[in-house]
Amino acid sequence: MPGYVFKIYAYHVIQLTNEVKDKLAEPGTPAALTIDATESQCAYRLPPVLSFYRKHDPEAKRFIKPTNFVDGIKEELIHSTIDLGLIMGDCPKIGFFMRNH
Repeated sequence: MPGYVFKIYAYHVIQLTNEVKDKLAEPGTPAALTIDATESQCAYRLPPVLSFYRKHDPEAKRFIKPTNFVDGIKEELIHSTIDLGLIMGDCPKIGFFMRNH
């Protein structure tokens, strides 16, 4: 049963990854990306995201804010001061926010 549950969530992650790729490929995508991430995410998860973003828009600015404070990332997402927050472990129950540009 745990494998089945994991498979369902893995499928959702793949879907969301594809949606992000499509969204970043749209004209009018902002030319800057601000990311706040825990240090472990900066080292392991962030490089493929940045690589894709660089291929899509090599002139775009990328701002990375490494941190060890998950609550700080949560607050920045809530107040829309960052575009993306990456954490390791359980996700805080803050909902999904999308900023209108």
